Amino acid sequence: MMMTHLGQPQCWAIITWGFMVVAFLLIIYAGLYRTPVAERNLATVLTWNIWWAGLVISVFFLGSSWCAVCPWDTLANCYSGNESIVLFITVALITLTFTHLITPLSFFAVGTFNYSG
Repeated sequence: MMMTHLGQPQCWAIITWGFMVVAFLLIIYAGLYRTPVAERNLATVLTWNIWWAGLVISVFFLGSSWCAVCPWDTLANCYSGNESIVLFITVALITLTFTHLITPLSFFAVGTFNYSG
């Protein structure tokens, strides 16, 4: 039986990964196509009430273990030598932030989704 780096069998890693992908897609679907009322939208409740509270509590008990899985540090390490990719990511994030703050599209999740594609 093949083992992962955490000592778990590979089949459990695949099952866990599959569960997380399905959960992520369901949360994205709920955020885009369900009720826009924040208190009744599963995506809003999970993101702001459960995820952020869990993140704060995990930092309190586990220290900086979040840094081991932080996607921003991974991006910085992968592309630190390629200035054109770093410039592209920087411009893309600034453009996205500007679009979100200036245009009224940020009030409508489906409108934002349709605008980007």
